[in-house]
Amino acid sequence: MAAKTPAASARNAPAKVALNPFGHRKKTRVKNAQELRTFFMTIQDSPDGADMDPLTLPKCVECSHCGWPVYPRDSKVATKKTFARAGIERLSKREEDAQRKKAIEDAVERGEEIPPDLLEWAENDQGDEGGSQDSRDTVERLADQVQDLEDANQEFEKKVDLLEADKKALTEQVVQLNGEIEVSTERIEFLEEAEQRWRDKLTKARLEIERLLQVNERASFVSADRECGLIVSLLDARNLRNQIAVMKRRRAKMLDEMEKELAKRQRREEDTMALHVYQRQAAKDAAAAMMMELETRRRREVAELQEQLSCDRIRIAALEAAIPRLEGKLRMAAHRLLERSMSTKAWPAANSHALRAWCGIHPAVVFENKYDRTLKLLEETRVELDQFTQRCGQLEGDLKQTTLERDAMTTKFHDLEERFRLFKEEAGLDEESMKKKREAVAAKE
Repeated sequence: MAAKTPAASARNAPAKVALNPFGHRKKTRVKNAQELRTFFMTIQDSPDGADMDPLTLPKCVECSHCGWPVYPRDSKVATKKTFARAGIERLSKREEDAQRKKAIEDAVERGEEIPPDLLEWAENDQGDEGGSQDSRDTVERLADQVQDLEDANQEFEKKVDLLEADKKALTEQVVQLNGEIEVSTERIEFLEEAEQRWRDKLTKARLEIERLLQVNERASFVSADRECGLIVSLLDARNLRNQIAVMKRRRAKMLDEMEKELAKRQRREEDTMALHVYQRQAAKDAAAAMMMELETRRRREVAELQEQLSCDRIRIAALEAAIPRLEGKLRMAAHRLLERSMSTKAWPAANSHALRAWCGIHPAVVFENKYDRTLKLLEETRVELDQFTQRCGQLEGDLKQTTLERDAMTTKFHDLEERFRLFKEEAGLDEESMKKKREAVAAKE
């Protein structure tokens, strides 16, 4: 069986490969510059990066998850999506390097000791700063974005299919429940009709029994009318006493139940009023907290803008102060060159020739260009200053609008509180009315 089983790859082919060691290799096309650049950027953006020691990497390795042979050179690069499918959250190499740099900077700012793994990474990463730039063109970046959008679209389509299946199952359940409700309704109607028929029969039977009893009573007590009349009178009196006693008990019980119901309603109303008061107070506290948070955020933003504005103003003042100093230096340099080239004080005469003044103009040109750049930077700084000033004005307008909204909410709350107090007074649910009611009940008891 082992001889008949085909090899997992052409690299594991049996004896035929020994006769022709290069016959099993498939012919591959040489990759162009764009494909090589794309493959390089894919490796650079992968979470684990590139293998810096390829001589120690075997041609075929064993997968630690499934046990199958894997050829690293024929495999795809593991990206963030590969780790996401395996349930592992990883970032790209560029993002992880940025996080490590940020952790090192934070540790340096706090004056703490940098962990050994970050130090080792920093030493290994010193020579790789130039290779981390993105060399993809616009078409390649757009192709990567299209691939990401297609993956997201597939995920959304899967979610839509799942929702459609849930909708179909719920629709079937609704239809089934409607059928069961109809059957139950028909059964209930049938039972009600049967109950009504039996009640009619029972009423007729009772009427017939009463009629037969009356006939039997007339036939039995015809000769004893007086005795029957006395017995009937006694029975009527006893029934009347029983009815009166029942009526008294019912009235007493009804009054007790009514008193309990009134007390329960009163407690319920008190709880409702307390809940309303608590809700209003909670809403008031939430509004106050929100206003305080908005005020804090506004102050923080305005403070940051003012600090940046002051820094820009100091920078502008420094640049403006540097202009006269540089102009004076240029004038002094020109005076020295002219004095050296036009007079006979300098020695030797060849060094004081007039043509050497043209060679000495180079520093003046340099400073002139620097002056132009300084003016341009000053103009840009002024534009940014105007933008920050405009932003401050906009934030002040937002602050005024927020203040007006807060005042309106406060006025509305006071109005509602006053209306609630008047409503309690009209309904007799304020503290004085409730106190009088309790005193009246206590006096009655």
